[in-house]
Amino acid sequence: MDNQPTLAVRSLAVRYGNRNVLADVSFDVADGEWVNVVGPNGAGKTTMLRAVLGTVPFSGDVAVGGATRKQALSWATQVAYVPQTPTIPAGMSVVDYIMLGRTAHRGVFGRERKVDWVVVADVVEKLSLGAMVTRTVDSLSGGERQRVVLARALAQQATMLLLDEPTTALDLGHQQQVLDVVQELRVTEGLTILATLHDLTLAARYGDRVVLLAEGTVHATGPAESVLTVDNIAHHFGAEVRIIDDEAGPIIVPAPTSGR
Repeated sequence: MDNQPTLAVRSLAVRYGNRNVLADVSFDVADGEWVNVVGPNGAGKTTMLRAVLGTVPFSGDVAVGGATRKQALSWATQVAYVPQTPTIPAGMSVVDYIMLGRTAHRGVFGRERKVDWVVVADVVEKLSLGAMVTRTVDSLSGGERQRVVLARALAQQATMLLLDEPTTALDLGHQQQVLDVVQELRVTEGLTILATLHDLTLAARYGDRVVLLAEGTVHATGPAESVLTVDNIAHHFGAEVRIIDDEAGPIIVPAPTSGR
């Protein structure tokens, strides 16, 4: 990996009114690395992603590829975002929805160019979406829809992918399917990934490193085995768990509380 991180976050802070949502958050994501951010509800995980994306006001510094948002000519060509609850226009076809990812390259009012259709066709093939391109997005199942939302982000051809709870509302099979696709694309497309994940076992088994965010600040960062410990989970999540060692990564399961 290059010494220059793809993402550098320094002293990031966000306030909503009189409330500090994030305070002095700092971490790096190296080129080609997959980092998962975990934390209890209200820790500020989604706000952190939105700050990196630049959709909420913040203090501190966020740089992608060495350039801050003010220095970058087009942030949208460098950072793609898959929100937890994407807005799905009623009646829009899958192919037209994926084409929205090309807006950063052709402008809001620009017409689709040949290169845009080539990129969309390539993304459709990579994610095996050919059978559903003429269907409307709102007619798809949860797993299918999440792949289409991911396809739109990939059509941006950004170097970094932000994923906000990409497995929310998906069953176990579709959770694995979506994260396996992300892992494959990371390898084949050279993507750098920053994701928030609610499921601690998934966060431990996918990606390279974990950042523990709680009460608006980073409390630990490193390999899953060193961050997702029984003590850390008890302290920050208020949960008693048992951790099962496995070659693919720790498996974190609830532990019966005393007296049961």
